Amino acid sequence: MQILGLELGRKGVVGLIVVLVLILMNVLAPLITRHGLDYLDKPFTPPNNEHILGTDDVGHDVFTYLVYGIRISLIIGFLTALISTFTGLAVALFCYYDQLDLIIVRIIDLFMVIPRLPLLIVLSAIVKPSIWNIVFILSFFGWSITARVLRPMVKQLKCLNFISILKVTGARDHYILLKHIIPHLYPLIAVQFILEARHAILAEAGVGFLGFEEPTTVSWGIMLYHAFQNSYTFISNVWLWTTLPPALMLALLTLALTLIAVDLEETYNPILRRARI
Repeated sequence: MQILGLELGRKGVVGLIVVLVLILMNVLAPLITRHGLDYLDKPFTPPNNEHILGTDDVGHDVFTYLVYGIRISLIIGFLTALISTFTGLAVALFCYYDQLDLIIVRIIDLFMVIPRLPLLIVLSAIVKPSIWNIVFILSFFGWSITARVLRPMVKQLKCLNFISILKVTGARDHYILLKHIIPHLYPLIAVQFILEARHAILAEAGVGFLGFEEPTTVSWGIMLYHAFQNSYTFISNVWLWTTLPPALMLALLTLALTLIAVDLEETYNPILRRARI
């Protein structure tokens, strides 16, 4: 199955379907949820006809928050992936020029040794917590991974015969990069985009779970944070509907993205493709 010019196998299609279903659930949230975000009922109400996943510690409908929480994960995940992937691509393309390559490699190495999640937690505790701060921090320190992955491919493509022929015929560097280098990087770019989105989603959930996210944010991480803050969660079966649903949704989304990335790698990586055959 071809999606946006990429060949997806069964694993990739399954992952894509899961992601699309989650997006559709969020878009149709007002139609598939009975209550709004400001609705309050009796705290820790078990699942019933009125609340299919019960209520949380203050009486919010868990299913409503679960569906609306998809939005934050997707916004942070895909916006971070968009910024960091294309920044990494731009940096990798500069490595096409030998005089810049060594300097850029050292800069990439410097950024790669900085751990993103611990830094994000520290900065979230210092500055005002917001989803935009999370996106900025993850993007600013995340592009180096994409650049590190794409750089060897850029250097390898530069040495191919057809690139040398293009140079002899007078083709300019920007034409070669745009028309012949980037198209060959397309599958790798897609894989890195998906992996960056997965990392950002998990990082956002981790920050929310630790309580460093904006308290009014409707996200799965914040849901887990509030559930674990209440001691009643650990001495009763309340965890079944306050902690398990957001944890499973988070696992489902990251698993779906992993399936897509793995499937693309197996399709376009010659070594993995031979192993699969």
